[in-house]
Order: sequence, then C-alpha cells, then structure tokens
Amino acid sequence: MRLFIAVPVDPVREKVGRIMNDLASAAADVKWVKPDNLHMTIQFLGETPQDKVEAVGRAISEACCGRPRFELAFGQLGAFPSLDLPRVIWLGIAEGADRLGELAQALARGLTGQGFALPEEGRGFKAHLTIGRVRSRRNAYRLKDRVSAWSPEKMGLPRVAVDRLVLYESRLRPGWPVYTVVKTAELA
Repeated sequence: MRLFIAVPVDPVREKVGRIMNDLASAAADVKWVKPDNLHMTIQFLGETPQDKVEAVGRAISEACCGRPRFELAFGQLGAFPSLDLPRVIWLGIAEGADRLGELAQALARGLTGQGFALPEEGRGFKAHLTIGRVRSRRNAYRLKDRVSAWSPEKMGLPRVAVDRLVLYESRLRPGWPVYTVVKTAELA
C-alpha cells in the first residue's frame, strides 16, 4: 500500500481551484493538483506493507492524543526551490505553521517508535499546500508573473481547522491518483 498522512483542507478547495485555473493561464508546463485531491501532507510513507497499517494508526492516534485543535491561515503563493527555478508551486501558511510543525514532529516520533525508519530531510518540515508540479521551464517567466500577482488578501482564503490527521492510501491512476481514507485520528 502506498500511504501518506495529511490534514484535509476542504474549506479552501474551491477557491484554490480557481487560483490554479488563473495560474494555468500562464500556459506553463505544470501538472496542477485536482482540487478534490488537495491536502497538506504531514508525512509521506510510500509503499507500506499491509501488516504495518495498524502501527501507523497507533502513531497517528498517539500524535493527536491530548493535542488541542487549531487553525491555519494561508499566506503567499511560492515555489520550491524558488520562483525563478520552480519545481513545486505551493501555498504557504501565514498562521499555525509552528503548531503544524509540532504535530508533524510528534507524528515522526510516534512512527519511529513503531519501527518506521523515516528519511532524514535535512531541511526540516516546511508547512505548505502543494498545488502544482512543474515539469519543464516552458513559460516559467509567465508563471512567475501570475504567482506574484496573487496576494493573500486577493486570494481571500478561509481559515482551515486542523482537527484531525488522516491516513490515506494513494492509488496511482492515469491522470490523477485516487486517495482512500484508511484511518482518521481526532485532535483533542
């Protein structure tokens, strides 16, 4: 099973979809995330044996246990590694990133405690919502202009309640992956 753990972002899907449509007008070579598939990945596990799913569920529950719910406010659009050389187009977090990072650390400790060897990322957890993956440099300068034109005020995105972590299975299909909920753990 191909697994990842994420925070759902249902309240912003429609508006982010409209922003992605505007960015797509730059005709850059970007594979945009389908709005129904938008989520904030906290930990990507990749191929995971079926017999490890219960241990992942325990780690998620432990990370959420006693931890209060909170909200995220979205900020500026950006790109990894930069807007000049974009590989991933993302929506940043203006408020709540620290608490999301603490939740991610608690989850990583729980997964390690359950025997998972997590990759060292060196750069640490950076809270963001991936909205597109750049496939080539075609029209990258136009994409940069379109991204720069969107301010947080112009986007007008609602806050998102972080009230649960969700373990998803990802099945790769032609065009778009299909995500299936495997387990959910609620924050206090």
